[in-house]
Amino acid sequence: MNPRLMKQSILLPLLATLGLLLASCASEPELRLGQKPPAPRPMASQTAEIPQADTRPPVMPATAKEVRVGVLLPLTGDASALGNALLDAAMLGLFDKYNSMPPEQQPTKVVLLPKDTEGTAKGAALAAKSALEEGAKLFIGPLFADEVRAVTPLARKAGVSLLTFSNTPDVAGKGVYLFGFPAQQQVARVAGQAYAKELTRIGALVPANAYGELVASSLRAAAVRANQPLVGIEFFPPAANDVDVEIQKLLRSGPKGTRPEMDALLIAEGGDKLNHIINRLEVFGVSAKSTQLLGTGQWEDAALLANPKLSGGWFPGAPLVSSRNFEKRFESQYGYRAPRLASLAYDAVALAVTLAVISPTPTIDERLLTNPQGYVGPANGIFRLRADGQIERGLSVLQLTPRGVTELSPAPRAFYSSAE
Repeated sequence: MNPRLMKQSILLPLLATLGLLLASCASEPELRLGQKPPAPRPMASQTAEIPQADTRPPVMPATAKEVRVGVLLPLTGDASALGNALLDAAMLGLFDKYNSMPPEQQPTKVVLLPKDTEGTAKGAALAAKSALEEGAKLFIGPLFADEVRAVTPLARKAGVSLLTFSNTPDVAGKGVYLFGFPAQQQVARVAGQAYAKELTRIGALVPANAYGELVASSLRAAAVRANQPLVGIEFFPPAANDVDVEIQKLLRSGPKGTRPEMDALLIAEGGDKLNHIINRLEVFGVSAKSTQLLGTGQWEDAALLANPKLSGGWFPGAPLVSSRNFEKRFESQYGYRAPRLASLAYDAVALAVTLAVISPTPTIDERLLTNPQGYVGPANGIFRLRADGQIERGLSVLQLTPRGVTELSPAPRAFYSSAE
């Protein structure tokens, strides 16, 4: 997306709806800031769950409610490729949500205000200030924890809530909501699946950083809930290629340094590093044939399908139908593959529209944001925001197979307990 266009607002008339489900439909390529969206083109892979809709906007009454949403993203700088992909997804989310609404209902106007944070705390603060001056009543973004910390005081002073893509837990609270995929819930879901299948002896290899610590503490908590001891957790240097020492320590963690029995092994790594770890494990006699391999959301990478040594591995993710429909729509629209985080911007805009429609005023009440029944994101399934700023997501357990990724255990369709 051309950064010169970021000061233009994306203004599309949206029709009111009282339902909480977030729906979407297919749209035509070349949707750009400042242009009218073209008529949608059906995709060959469409399912019945993605209805077509008439794209002709209804006549907007002069008294229609308008809600302005600041979209704070790094449109320039080192993270600009990801930032612009998130903005593309946000635009598509607005258009798709608009298309899904029946024209006979009372209209609401939603305006997206894209602002460039430059990927820095200073840039994020300036972007937030600019959006507030233009009347923003909700923020989507920023991406990084330092940016969130810079924006938070401005947002709280203005009484504006913030949906951030950062997964750093300590930035959440008092109107700041995490909107990503929490590592704790990913680990709980995949470990819970292992325990449910009576794979009770679990070990782990995790990076020696904040993410690894979070994964380790989440796995320990899952073991406590299952009333099962862990085989062991070993931390490897994230930047080092050699993981042999950590593997050998894990494999000698039995009584008096003997090799422990291990039903499942959680590896909190992705990409080339994961492939390297798998190769080294095989040298020491650990493979998918003898041990159930478990992963985190970092395994949601099509490139991993090329490694047959990972076949049969389990990892947590969004419902396949929802995520694949989004990915196909995005690629059809823009001509490139969506990065995984782009789906969050798509769902965040859909949520913003739903909240704008059901809110009696242009201000988004936090009681709507934290509805204990939650919402359904068109790309990632059910979620709900808690008063402490954390998010709960309904995750599937996915499996790598020679034919591609399959859904081993489906995500829940509703929350059956109160939000804490």
